[in-house]
Amino acid sequence: MTNKGGGKYELKDKAGTLGGLKTVTLKVPAKGVRQLTVQTVPMDLSHADRVAHMVEIDLSIGSYHAQHSRLWVIKGTKLQTS
Repeated sequence: MTNKGGGKYELKDKAGTLGGLKTVTLKVPAKGVRQLTVQTVPMDLSHADRVAHMVEIDLSIGSYHAQHSRLWVIKGTKLQTS
């Protein structure tokens, strides 16, 4: 990830060579909510089960380490947290 200044870190890879990740942005303001945004390259999910799935995130930056699990569900054409 590249430090873009102002508490913003970004990874950009148009080819998605790291697990299909195209853009990963981490915003860490001095105060307020931290935000992790992930965008993938287009993928064929036509054979994926259309049911709720647990998604696990494991984030390590330097000495910082955080893990989070959350249930994601399909709502219309979007995948979002329940």
